[in-house]
Amino acid sequence: MALPPDARRPGADVLADPAGYFEDLERVAAGSTALPALRCLLVTAALRDDDTGRHTVRVGYMAELIGRRLGLDEDTCLRLRASAPLHDIGKLAIPDAILNKPGPLDATEMAVMRRHAEFGERILASTGEPLFRMAADIAGAHHEHYDGSGYPRGLRRDAIPLAARITAVCDFYDALRMDRVYRKALPDATVLGWMQEQRGRAFDPQVLDAFSDCCGELAEAHDWLEEQAARLFTMLRAQAAGQSPPV
Repeated sequence: MALPPDARRPGADVLADPAGYFEDLERVAAGSTALPALRCLLVTAALRDDDTGRHTVRVGYMAELIGRRLGLDEDTCLRLRASAPLHDIGKLAIPDAILNKPGPLDATEMAVMRRHAEFGERILASTGEPLFRMAADIAGAHHEHYDGSGYPRGLRRDAIPLAARITAVCDFYDALRMDRVYRKALPDATVLGWMQEQRGRAFDPQVLDAFSDCCGELAEAHDWLEEQAARLFTMLRAQAAGQSPPV
């Protein structure tokens, strides 16, 4: 159930409660076979790596907010919310020893890790569902760089799908703001400074400007989103275990 309007955090008018995640998706893909598949993928993420799972949900809501700031239509923004969380689904094919290594990856390990982009695109492109077509674009291109220096294909500028350019900004911001096995979360000012250094290099300047316009809302909503994402994944784990989710 969504939070009442007076209980929402700043920016939450477009950041709906993740506990109502699947209900919201019905507005975009009512009756679509993508919905149960999406639930299965999120349950898998919840059971395998809860921290990453919550990160992906936050990225989805951030991508929606940036899409709105860019003036994208309602359906596209809602599809962003649903598709962006699948950007790292290809990591299901990466060995745990690499995925959870508590330190820097060597060159061989990094080459394996980078394959998650192509793996994710293959997984999601195996269906003709419109929702998953956007997700496949995001998974395959969210590590491409605006100047062509990214991977896996070295795409540049508009050759990178807009949904992937948006997700890349959200992914970078949120990933550095969370604790990882090999480092602590970084201060907001540090992350924002690094992002501006990558303007026109890693990141599309127009997308980065839209992010900058609403980064205050995103920063204020971050803890709220974390709480709601934790609720969602607690619910998914309980359902997978055949238990009643906690109230």
